[in-house]
Amino acid sequence: DSFPPVIEDVLGAVKKEALQNVDFVVVGLLSAVSGMIGNAYKYQTTKYVNTCTMWGLISAVSGQDKTNSIMLLAKTVKKISDFESHSYEMKKMSYEGLTDDEKKIHPVPIDKSFWITSSTMEALGVDFSKNPRGVIWHSDEIKTFFGSLAQYTKGKGDGSKAIQMYNGEPIKEKRKAEGNSVYAPFVSLALFGTIQPANLDPIYYENKDSGMMYRFNVIEGEGKKRNRRITDEEIDFSGVEALINKIYLKVANWNP
Repeated sequence: DSFPPVIEDVLGAVKKEALQNVDFVVVGLLSAVSGMIGNAYKYQTTKYVNTCTMWGLISAVSGQDKTNSIMLLAKTVKKISDFESHSYEMKKMSYEGLTDDEKKIHPVPIDKSFWITSSTMEALGVDFSKNPRGVIWHSDEIKTFFGSLAQYTKGKGDGSKAIQMYNGEPIKEKRKAEGNSVYAPFVSLALFGTIQPANLDPIYYENKDSGMMYRFNVIEGEGKKRNRRITDEEIDFSGVEALINKIYLKVANWNP
C-alpha cells in the first residue's frame, strides 16, 4: 500500500500474470512513469523546484530474472513511444502540406516519442530540444550509459552533464562542427537498467565524487538464482500492458 492505486494495480497484475520478480519491476516501473510525466509536472521542496525524474538500477547476479523483469515493462513502454512517433510523423506530414496562412493558425506538431536505448550526452541535447517532455533511457546493461558519458571526454565520464539532465536544468550548447547551437529549455532524463554486482563497485567509485551515483535507486538481488516456476501455459501479459497504458493516458496530455 505504499504506492498510488494505478501503480499498485500494475504490480498486482505482475504477481498474477507475469511470474516476474516484483521488486525488480517496481524500480523500472517508477523510473518509466517518472519519464512519462517528465517536465509536465514539477514539485517544490524548500527553495528548489524539481522534476519527477527517477533513476533505477537493478544489481543482481545472472539467473535472478533481472532482465526478464525489466523487459516486461520495457516492451510495453516502447510500444507507447513507437505509437507517439508514428502519430508525430502523420501530423508532421499533414502540417507540411498546409499553406503558409494555414500554418499560422495550426500548432507545429511535437514529437512525443520518448524511448531510447543508447545515445551520447551530446545527442541527448538534440532529443530534448525536439521533445520538451523528456526522455526515458532503458539500458539492459547500465555500463553502456556510463560509457556514453566518456565518449567525448577522453575516457573521463561527464557526470556533471548527466546530473544537469537529472535536475531538469536547461541545456544550451554551441557546436562548432555543426555551426549552430542546441537549446533545450525543458530537460528530463529518466533512466533504468541492470548491472552485475561485480561491475557496480568500480563504476560507483569512478563516479561517486560527482554525486551522480547517489541519484540512483538501487534494488539488489538476493545473491542466488531464483527458483523458477515452469509452465507450458502461455503467459498473458495483456493485463499488465493495459494498466501501463492507462497510466500513460492519464499523463499524456499534461504539457510542460
